[in-house]
Amino acid sequence: MIVHATLDHEFFSELRTAPAPGGEALHEETISGDLADLLEEAYVRAVLAGLLHEEYEELYARFTPQFAVPPYVTAIGLELETRRAGESARSSTAFASGRWARRAERRLAALAEAGVVHEGTRAHLALHARRTGGAAEDLGLRAPMPPRIAQATREECGLLSLGAGELDPRRPVLVHERMRAAILSETIAAGANETGGSVLGKIVRLPEPLAGTDTPIVTLLTAALPDRRHAGAPGRLAYDPQALVDARELARLRGMGESVLSAYHSHGWGCGKCNSDSRCPLPEATLVSGDDYQVLEALFPSKAALLPIAGRRMGAAGTAPVLVIHAWVGGRTEQVTWRTYDDRVAAGHDRAEAGNDPVRPSEEALLR
Repeated sequence: MIVHATLDHEFFSELRTAPAPGGEALHEETISGDLADLLEEAYVRAVLAGLLHEEYEELYARFTPQFAVPPYVTAIGLELETRRAGESARSSTAFASGRWARRAERRLAALAEAGVVHEGTRAHLALHARRTGGAAEDLGLRAPMPPRIAQATREECGLLSLGAGELDPRRPVLVHERMRAAILSETIAAGANETGGSVLGKIVRLPEPLAGTDTPIVTLLTAALPDRRHAGAPGRLAYDPQALVDARELARLRGMGESVLSAYHSHGWGCGKCNSDSRCPLPEATLVSGDDYQVLEALFPSKAALLPIAGRRMGAAGTAPVLVIHAWVGGRTEQVTWRTYDDRVAAGHDRAEAGNDPVRPSEEALLR
């Protein structure tokens, strides 16, 4: 697999005292090293959407600035084309964020600590582009690898009953009801302390797309493996690498074609008004912290990875925690829609609507 890249601009990230082009620059850095990250995400998402070949002979990538007031840009455009056996497929996307944004947050904190800016000062992040004659191959862009996708029927996947939620037409995600219930029960039991575990799952290609979706490629999150070795404190969680290794062995023993696709964690629960009181000190499940990003990128570097977080969400119906699933979208993680499923034809009374009813701790063994 060969990558051909076209890049006639170099991109830079700035921290400014006012929105660009106003104010003064506090810090500037090239973000050329982040382009490989954008390439991988764009390719993986296009494969999952069925737009690009999983296996290709040549991949053509063209990075272009989307100018606002030159030289400042609103986003980095990326056009991809895969070629295989005389056939080609194309996709395009744009990135307004990336690893440079997370580095900028850390840089701002360092400037505040050094007294260069006052603590609490809000800096403005800007991107700008400069035309260059440098060769794109100097970036060292590697050929992105597709996620592992298996062939399976709905029956083989256990998709016998679909429950609450919605599916993204281009990135359908399904979560087993027992997994959802196990995570929320664990969140309630842990209280304000963060807790976590491994997430088993698989990416499959069904014979035909599910209703309302455009791609037959579906991500299934099949089981949660809570592990006390991941237990933390309020606002803090540290994953134990050995627990993730053990989870891979459990996935093998289950014999269901699963792998450890991700890890979940909670953001705390139990103040009594978690979903209705903005004064609750616990972070919402909708928030992804800098630490969360570091864990996700270190342990699950594939851009197909999902990040489930359980906890409170302002305005959520009912008095139970909710499960929010984040995915890579445009160089950052964003909430994605998903739907529950069950491998029983009728789940009936034991299915709690997603986040709306109190979750009863299950007596059913997780490992079958």
